[in-house]
Amino acid sequence: MNSAVTALIAGERTTVKTKAWLRGLTLAANEAAKALAWGSVLVGQASQDNEYGDISIWLGSGDYGKDHEKQILDAMGLSENLGEAEVTPVAVSPTTHLPEHVEFPPKQPEMEVLIGLLSELDEIHAFRVVDLIGKGGLTVHFLVGHLKGEGHTPGWAGLVGIEAEVK
Repeated sequence: MNSAVTALIAGERTTVKTKAWLRGLTLAANEAAKALAWGSVLVGQASQDNEYGDISIWLGSGDYGKDHEKQILDAMGLSENLGEAEVTPVAVSPTTHLPEHVEFPPKQPEMEVLIGLLSELDEIHAFRVVDLIGKGGLTVHFLVGHLKGEGHTPGWAGLVGIEAEVK
């Protein structure tokens, strides 16, 4: 069995079905990125395949909808690292449920799997944090939505991806 971390859990305990969905989301995001020689589906074509990857997050219940980026960062334990970081909303495609800047060839099977999983989220929104740990720091991309459905613990979930700085 692979012991790699497949989800960051910041919220309350969740069902086995939700944990499996989170694991599937991480794996689907990374398979889609790999198929396109990207490091992150949230960063898109600007990322390279030898850079980081995406990981699913579970925030659980709370006020994590659009315009609540600070609460999301608090839940993830990242707000103390903000400093002068720039938090910017990112437009999300209503058809792919991914940031609009992410472009990929049609009928990409790995992306279709990812899009299917993301379609289980409502109220999807995205944002990025530039210089998370200070000047010249990381750019971190977030995509968050509300998961509900039979067998799932209702709550907020999504993906986080890191954009490597090109020097």
